Amino acid sequence: MYKCQVRNSLTRQSKESSSGGRLIVTEPQSHVPPRLTHVARHISANQGETIFLPCVAQGHPAPVYRWSRRTSGQTLDISPSDERRHMINGTLILRRVTAQDGGFYVCVAKCEAGEVRSETQLTVRAPMKVNVWPATQQVSTGSTVTINCTVIGHPISTIEWVKNQQTLTLSRRVVLISRTVLHITTVEREDKGMYQCIARNDEDSAQGSAELAIASEPPVLLNKFEELIVKPGESVSLRCSAVGNPLPQITWYSYDLPVQDTSRIRVGDYVSREGSVISFINITRVEVSDGGQYECRAINEYGVDAFSSIVHVRGPPSIRPIRNRTAVAGDFLIIHCPISGYPIHSIRWMKGNRQLPLGRRQKVFTNGTLLIQGLDGIEDEGKYRCQVESDEGIKASVDVFLKVLVPPSITPFSFPKNPQEGMRASVSCSVPTGDAPIRISWLKDGIPLSLESGISLEMIDDFVSTLIFKSLRQEHSGTYTCVAYNDAATVNYSVPLSVSAPPRWRVEPNDQFVPVGGTVILDCTADGRPEPRVIWKKANDESGDYRTVISGSHIQTLVNGSLVIRDVEQEDDGRYMCEASNGVGTALSTVVKLTVHVPAHFKQKFVAQTVRTGESVTLKCEAFGEKPMTYMWLKDKQPFGGLSHPRYMLREQMLNSGHLSELTIHVVERQDNGLYTCVASNAFGQDEKHNQLTVQERPDPPSNLEAIHTSGRKVVLRWSKPFNGNSPIVKYILEYVEGKEGWNGRVRELLTDGDQLQVSVEDLQPVTQYNFRLIAENAVGRSLPSIPLDVITESEVPGAPPRNVHAVATDSKTIHVSWEPPLKNLHHGAIRGYYIGYKISGTNDPFVYKTVEVKEGQDRSCDVTMLRQNTKYSVVVQAFNDKGAGPLSDEVTVRTLEFGA
Repeated sequence: MYKCQVRNSLTRQSKESSSGGRLIVTEPQSHVPPRLTHVARHISANQGETIFLPCVAQGHPAPVYRWSRRTSGQTLDISPSDERRHMINGTLILRRVTAQDGGFYVCVAKCEAGEVRSETQLTVRAPMKVNVWPATQQVSTGSTVTINCTVIGHPISTIEWVKNQQTLTLSRRVVLISRTVLHITTVEREDKGMYQCIARNDEDSAQGSAELAIASEPPVLLNKFEELIVKPGESVSLRCSAVGNPLPQITWYSYDLPVQDTSRIRVGDYVSREGSVISFINITRVEVSDGGQYECRAINEYGVDAFSSIVHVRGPPSIRPIRNRTAVAGDFLIIHCPISGYPIHSIRWMKGNRQLPLGRRQKVFTNGTLLIQGLDGIEDEGKYRCQVESDEGIKASVDVFLKVLVPPSITPFSFPKNPQEGMRASVSCSVPTGDAPIRISWLKDGIPLSLESGISLEMIDDFVSTLIFKSLRQEHSGTYTCVAYNDAATVNYSVPLSVSAPPRWRVEPNDQFVPVGGTVILDCTADGRPEPRVIWKKANDESGDYRTVISGSHIQTLVNGSLVIRDVEQEDDGRYMCEASNGVGTALSTVVKLTVHVPAHFKQKFVAQTVRTGESVTLKCEAFGEKPMTYMWLKDKQPFGGLSHPRYMLREQMLNSGHLSELTIHVVERQDNGLYTCVASNAFGQDEKHNQLTVQERPDPPSNLEAIHTSGRKVVLRWSKPFNGNSPIVKYILEYVEGKEGWNGRVRELLTDGDQLQVSVEDLQPVTQYNFRLIAENAVGRSLPSIPLDVITESEVPGAPPRNVHAVATDSKTIHVSWEPPLKNLHHGAIRGYYIGYKISGTNDPFVYKTVEVKEGQDRSCDVTMLRQNTKYSVVVQAFNDKGAGPLSDEVTVRTLEFGA
């Protein structure tokens, strides 16, 4: 009998199946072709699981198995020899399955008598994962875009494309090259948005997304206005249009000053259906002072585009006031001369009494604009005059004063080379040029410098500032910036300071202890500059030398320097050295002791033992681990309380390799059957060992013996299966006797297999009382007999004809027939009467029967009358009972008398 037992690794509870299976092996007498008894047509599994493809066949000789895989129309044999494939008795085991393992597998079972094959479809489900790339695209309108969708997982039933949470509408421009590649040509603004690729199957779904943005575009002016000549009192309309992303804002200027709305001047804009911004200036009743340069300037956050032209208003020349200008030496300067009037004969720029340009740095344009490059504070500072003259000789002029400021400059400086902790250092920031007043400040890492960290500041004069470090520390490292500024400009100069420092412990490792199988972290972190490198070493137990620890799956050095040991083994016990070095000063090192404690554990977790009643048995539990160790015994999950009984003896013994506890049971009884659990514990853990003790004994007597069918010569008996004594019942022995004989008489036996619960008893006598009793037998012995069952067989037709049949003629028409009944044991029930048959001898006529009913003790004879005279008759006699008539007697003949009554 086979039973299944499961054990919970967390609660350590075990449970045995309520039912079991029995294996009966029968030796075949000839070759038998294979017959499949267990296969699977379809198996589904998750990626990474271990799966079993069953293929079990019966045959003689025992079949051998061969597995192959059908793919792309070809069948390839599978060699179950690598680490992921293994075959046990025809079952193919695949470990850590992947989506590529899916497909059709063919098993062939073959022996000398023939072969048989089966096919199994394996479906491997892999978690769905979708990656859409590029994740973000910014493109210009009119360009081409491709979005790719990579789907990982199995199986893949559907792939759907969605834009802005709506099913994507395909068109001539928007097409799917394949179900994972989206292609958009001639991109339009409405194509922007969020695109999703969604993959699904029956159990899972995943999605990835990508954003398509229309690239930012700087403004571009499309339509521009032309140079105009108008008369006073006329109307003027100037118009500009621009595009860009985002849409630009258009502003109008005249000589760098914004054009303001007045009662005569109107500025406005709107957006066209084509997506461009159109801006305009409308001037009614133009005046001479309205003349001059007009500029249309389009701007968004990504750029500027501008265009300017001149509106000429006929009239005498005039110049609008020009504000004084301030500029920085070395820069360039543009000054517009805001003239109006038309026609203009000449425009000139004067500095003092000299007409510009005076050199290559100066340039005067025909529209009256002055450009000065590389401004010089000495040469270029002063008063400038713009003069204009008409064809009629009418003149106008305006003055402007230019002030040139000189920005500060900083002389490059640096820190000493290879500064280390404890050294002194200083650095000076000198500002040799620049208009006073000049202010100097210091930054560290972009933040105003704090003088509370061991740094002092000394101003030599208004133009030199010195930083002084009396004792460098590691926290002084950083980027130092000297900032000098005046009314002209702000300048800075930055230098890095990296203070080298030898290693010092931030977290120094300590001794640790850990149980076998646990995880331990030995922390070791050091500060220093450069950042120290941490190396772990382990002492060799024999030589005491330290060897570098090589990281792997079991032991690993983390980025922060800590040493992690997973699934700790007893061999990990020992001394470890953490060493930190960075090339500065002396390396740091410290040695710690890792103590690995061994919790109580059993190498063998389960043992099954069988014993017969009356014998003795010893249950042994040998535990390993650190001492001291204690034991506790349980029976069927409950504390074992029988140790006080003299039949039980508990003995514990210390061994070199472990600790032994033995439970001996003398004169084993039925109630000793069960699951015995010994729990071993020490300070670092506990473990259990289960001993399944099966007490075997003679089976109990069968019960509920009953007759389920009775006839004259056959009885069918049925019974209930008794307790088998923990040993399979191999047979049942049915004993029976006739009731008149009793059990001291001749006892007959009938054997039946132990898996049968009914038997048919044949060759019995009708209307006979029989006594039955049943005995069960196992490997230990026979049970006591069951409670006897009395059964009386039913009656049958008589088993023999009447005896000594005689016929005598008494006159010419009458004969007298007499007979004796059949033997008593052939009555097969009470004789109710006889059939007397007669017919004329020698004819084919049927017998004519006369019925004679008889009672106990009544004479067995009768007269047959109304016959023909002097005629020979044949006579037969037949007995009958409640079941019917028995066989006919032999014919006797008689002749009626020739004369008589």
